[in-house]
Amino acid sequence: MPWRVKRAKADIPADEQLIGPPTPTAHCFVQGTIAAIATNTPQTLFTDEVRTPASVFDVIQGLHLLLDRGGSGIWHLGGPHLINRYELGCLIAESFGLSNTMLQPALQSSVPLSTPRSPDVSLNSQKAFALGYAPQPPQVALTAIAQAASQ
Repeated sequence: MPWRVKRAKADIPADEQLIGPPTPTAHCFVQGTIAAIATNTPQTLFTDEVRTPASVFDVIQGLHLLLDRGGSGIWHLGGPHLINRYELGCLIAESFGLSNTMLQPALQSSVPLSTPRSPDVSLNSQKAFALGYAPQPPQVALTAIAQAASQ
């Protein structure tokens, strides 16, 4: 479920597929994928489920931009590229210098899900891009996280 920040008349949904470093209280898709690879646990990732992942740091900058410029209405702060979960998993493995052999591509329709979900959870962030929101491509964000983790 997307999280929301409210100020005045602004209701700003952010992509729940955030790319970021681990925190003391939460992990994201990045850490789950790394853990699966590290423990040789196969991870099924859909090739037909797409999203627009964004760096948590870019989303924070986007929120500041919107609040500073008095943005109102609904704003989407997704990443710059449409990508499927399998491609994202492979980018994570590559960025952290890990093998992607534990990442198994699959179709969402071939896996029984307890709750149906949309295969397209991408966000149209064109309105935010026009305001100056400029998120990094996923590969750039992941490389920065990997470099920070190795220090």
